[in-house]
Amino acid sequence: MDDWQESAFNTRHLHSRVGRSSGRSGRRAAFQVKRTFGRYSVKCPRALRLIWKASCADNKPALEIFCLSDDGRGLLGSLSLPGVLNANVVLAGSAKVLGDLVTQLEEPSSSKDDEDDDNSSKTMSDDDQDVDEEDEPSQREDEKERQRFQNFEKNSFRSPKFWFMWKGEVLSGPASTQESTAAPTSQSGMGYLVFSGNDCRSFRGTISCEALGWKDVSISGWKQATMNERDVVFEWN
Repeated sequence: MDDWQESAFNTRHLHSRVGRSSGRSGRRAAFQVKRTFGRYSVKCPRALRLIWKASCADNKPALEIFCLSDDGRGLLGSLSLPGVLNANVVLAGSAKVLGDLVTQLEEPSSSKDDEDDDNSSKTMSDDDQDVDEEDEPSQREDEKERQRFQNFEKNSFRSPKFWFMWKGEVLSGPASTQESTAAPTSQSGMGYLVFSGNDCRSFRGTISCEALGWKDVSISGWKQATMNERDVVFEWN
């Protein structure tokens, strides 16, 4: 492991315990998860070796971070390594939280439908309540939205770190074959990103892909464009 990796992961990650008071609180800007949103140019030397079609060279590798997950514990986005990998990604501040988020995404949609039905039934049963309580659902939604961001913003770190899992199509074979696979195959893998600071202007990390023979392959990136949180269709299964 390189020195920067060892240093980064010997410090606390986003969801570790933080004291309520600190004498150093005013020395650096607080981390705001909104700063992660946007499009990043990506550099992955191992991926460049696999871009054997001229048409692929015109497309640029990119990572996009769209939004927070529904519960506010993770981030949703996409990763494109043209000619090599097209995938959706889930990022979280700890491996445990990442595992929980992925499990939720892989649950059958019927579970969510049942929950929606329960909520609908509850709403109908509440129709007899006083008119003064009609604003409560809106207030609860506002509070839920604030909490989603507070789950990240309550902690401030010099180098925000995220574990991530990707899932998508592998478009190429291992470097040793020097040729594309016959057809894209659905795969998944892990990795992590360490941002250079709370402004989230650049990152370094690794990515693994069994189909490509990658294990902790170096990846880095820098922000091309900052964007607001976007409501996108995110498909995991």
